[in-house]
Amino acid sequence: MQPRVLNVIATRPEAGIKTVLENYEKFFEKNIIYDFMVFDDNPTGVFDIQMKAHKRKIHLFKSLSIKNIKNVYGELNTFFKENKNKYNIIHIHTPNVAFIVAPIAKKNGIKIIIGHSHATKYSDKILSKLRNFILLANRNYYFTNICGCSSEALRFLSRFTVKKNKFIIKNAIDISKFKFNHGYRKIFREEFKIKENQILVGCIGRFNNQKNQKFLLDVFYDLKKSDEFHLILIGSGPNKKNIEEYIKRKKMHNVTITDPRDDIYKIYSALDILVLPSKFEGLPMVAVEGLASGLPVILSNKITKDLFCKQTTYLSINNYKFWSEAISNTNLTSYREREEANILEELNYDIKKEQSNLIEYYEQLIYGGGINGK
Repeated sequence: MQPRVLNVIATRPEAGIKTVLENYEKFFEKNIIYDFMVFDDNPTGVFDIQMKAHKRKIHLFKSLSIKNIKNVYGELNTFFKENKNKYNIIHIHTPNVAFIVAPIAKKNGIKIIIGHSHATKYSDKILSKLRNFILLANRNYYFTNICGCSSEALRFLSRFTVKKNKFIIKNAIDISKFKFNHGYRKIFREEFKIKENQILVGCIGRFNNQKNQKFLLDVFYDLKKSDEFHLILIGSGPNKKNIEEYIKRKKMHNVTITDPRDDIYKIYSALDILVLPSKFEGLPMVAVEGLASGLPVILSNKITKDLFCKQTTYLSINNYKFWSEAISNTNLTSYREREEANILEELNYDIKKEQSNLIEYYEQLIYGGGINGK
């Protein structure tokens, strides 16, 4: 029996979750049913257009606000009554929506409901953390199976569950897309006015408290006396303006900020070191992509150790001096070593292999075999 999967997402996916879904969907056979349920008040978006172009369906519902909840509940009831034979797996990527989706799906005969954690915390905001904890209090009932993007994400969602099938779905990528390229390096270092003898350190991600970019500014304020190091921050988000003002106030000419862009995969070749000082993460896609480009990667010790290898260094974010010293003392990877980098194949983050493993996992659930861990 073929997997017929409905992916459930609280809102249109961005950044990490969006990339994971796109990567797997792209490499699935086109005859695999791999559709999406999204809760969002905007009638369409880029993700919808991309998936519809691949003949995937987007089932759109209003956002799960207090004013909408009653109507959404009724619409979900109708949806699952009409589509109960269309899907044999519900894959929930934002577990805090399970409180409303899972009971209705179960009532209409859906037997496999996967809870998938892409994070290791409920939230970095106190009220959101409390809300999500309450919404997930009954997770043992909601989910028949538990998945995570890393061992720590899996442990997080598995709390308070009993005898659940558990599985790691890796944030795999198309490795060839991120391979080091001399031409890309030259183009982008010229664009950002980086001298060839300067060490370009990159951080890619939303400007918010979780990603902790302010910490990096303290690191690079310490390094400001040297022209050897330059930091580039790539992203958007609620903290961006504050970060820009801080850079201006401190006269940090060794820091550049740029907006998100479609050619990020090329920019990795321009970098010499990738840094991720996050306060928590499920498993950062950016780190996986950086490793594919052969970069040395310095990560917060709050991030999962699933990426531990010769190219990664984990540091405490309690003291910025640790980071300035680590950046100064990093042994840079030669161009040849970067071209030949194959660490992701060793760590099993090749999407061409992992998509087959995910289909196999779905099939084993359907046939009642089940797999525990990976």
